[in-house]
Amino acid sequence: MTFVDIENGIISALKAALPYLKACETYAGQLEKEVAELPKGFPAAYVAYQGSQFQWVDGENWQELPTFKVLIAARSYRIVSGINEDVRENPDTGAYRVVTDVLNALTNQTFGLDIYKLRPVKTELVVITKTTASYGIEFTTMFDTSGK
Repeated sequence: MTFVDIENGIISALKAALPYLKACETYAGQLEKEVAELPKGFPAAYVAYQGSQFQWVDGENWQELPTFKVLIAARSYRIVSGINEDVRENPDTGAYRVVTDVLNALTNQTFGLDIYKLRPVKTELVVITKTTASYGIEFTTMFDTSGK
């Protein structure tokens, strides 16, 4: 069991639960394109392994607590029209919808792996422009590891 197995599970679960995503993959700088070009590939979700903490059980056994961030990139309908348009009027692609769907798709999942249920830690705004919004949703889990 590795954090890569969990990352792959997150991506597979998101693809299955959110078929409207135009992109769902490991984050590798995709949001660094020209700002004007970004919305063409939205809505999108990118998964990034943030790192792990370790809790030692005894000399040869420990628990790994990996953290992952799902970066959401979508249109920001509250700003597009300039009149505080409600995201609920555009439920198919709005940033709030994607954030909610990601939380629903991943919370308490194990992806058939021998891990503790995935749990959200926090959601935060990453960047917002006149037409797009990007949020990061941090998740954590835990699994047992043996040095044997």
